[in-house]
Amino acid sequence: MDDQAALLKATAAQIIILGVAFRSLSLENSICLANDTLIPKEHAANVGDINCVVGRIIDELVLPMRRLGVDLCEYVALKAILFFNPVARDVTDLNTVESARIACLRAIERRCQRAPLITSECRSGRLLLLLPSLQAVAQQMVEDVQLARLFGLANVDSLMEELILHDERPDRDVRQSLASPCQMKESMSVTVDSGTASLNSIANRV
Repeated sequence: MDDQAALLKATAAQIIILGVAFRSLSLENSICLANDTLIPKEHAANVGDINCVVGRIIDELVLPMRRLGVDLCEYVALKAILFFNPVARDVTDLNTVESARIACLRAIERRCQRAPLITSECRSGRLLLLLPSLQAVAQQMVEDVQLARLFGLANVDSLMEELILHDERPDRDVRQSLASPCQMKESMSVTVDSGTASLNSIANRV
């Protein structure tokens, strides 16, 4: 159970992004979230998409997946390959996790070899080449969530914090400074004034 929780925490962001991309295959310039909310590409900035995650999901994942004609079986296989990550933090049974990932790789390779698809040439490799872009977009989404929480742009669900952010809260002073820039400026001013006064005092003694 501990390994399952560790694997989920390590791969939650990537699995979420993959799910969004797969649900959005039939859409044009929009993504579909897990609650069936549609976010058009041109409206992404209105929901705090600082790193253009919506656009990247469409350009780097949805369009390539649509060209490949990714089906449900391949989608599930990719999720399993992502999930069974033997180098995930806090995983103890590395051999079992690695064996599960290799089994998924073999399964998707056999299926791609047997499926009479137009894009069957190197199909398993082309599917796996989606994963680097997926991981990069997932990291951008994590940064968006972190910034939204730090600056109070959105209320982040506690479960989402634990899964995506691993519940790593920033230092209280850092959060307070980000939330109150004027206060930080005043504090810096006081520090500078104190330093100037100390220098003047030393100069007078000399």
